Amino acid sequence: MKDIRTRQDLTFLIDNFYDQAIVHPEISRYFNDVVAQHFETHKVHICDFWDDLIFHGNKYKGNPMLVHLNMHAEKTLTPLAFKTWLGLWEKTINENFKGANADLALSKAQQIGALMQFKIEKTNP
Repeated sequence: MKDIRTRQDLTFLIDNFYDQAIVHPEISRYFNDVVAQHFETHKVHICDFWDDLIFHGNKYKGNPMLVHLNMHAEKTLTPLAFKTWLGLWEKTINENFKGANADLALSKAQQIGALMQFKIEKTNP
């Protein structure tokens, strides 16, 4: 298997992840109910986010923490949802990529998920 090396690799990763997420019984509601109205734009935006994290680009514009706090206010983001999201992310990466950037995408997702859960719990005890 190859590592995540290009924007096309990220697009492949994101598309494959979302193919699973939008039908998963635990997390599909976040994508189908909240993001559905602008899903294709959302995927490009997420690809920009990961491009910046992995390739040190400067494409992503936004505040992912604020977005998820707002989403939580609309559709409660549960610990199980975070666990499921991370499990699907890890599965998608591990089935398709291997290398330093794949490892970085896994570790960053774990860090981001933990921080988001902490901030959500702190904001909404």
